[in-house]
Amino acid sequence: MRHDIRSSVCSSPHRRNSVCELNAVVDVTKGGLSHALSKRVDAGLADGRKDGRWKKNRATNRVIALVTVLEGSVSDE
Repeated sequence: MRHDIRSSVCSSPHRRNSVCELNAVVDVTKGGLSHALSKRVDAGLADGRKDGRWKKNRATNRVIALVTVLEGSVSDE
C-alpha cells in the first residue's frame, strides 16, 4: 500500500487528488483518509485546495523531495 501511494506522489507530484481518487488506491475508509489528509495539511506535509465541491490535496514540494531521496536509499529486498 505505501509503495502505491509513494509511486502516485512521485509520478505526478503536482497533481491534486480528491479523497475519492485516493480511496481507489488504498484500503481505508473515505472518512479515515479525509482525517489523515487533514492532519497532514495541518503539519505542512500536504496542501489542500477546494475545487468546486471537492477538496483536492497534493504533497508539498518538501515531501516530494524527501520521498525521492528516501526511495533512492532503500532497497526492495
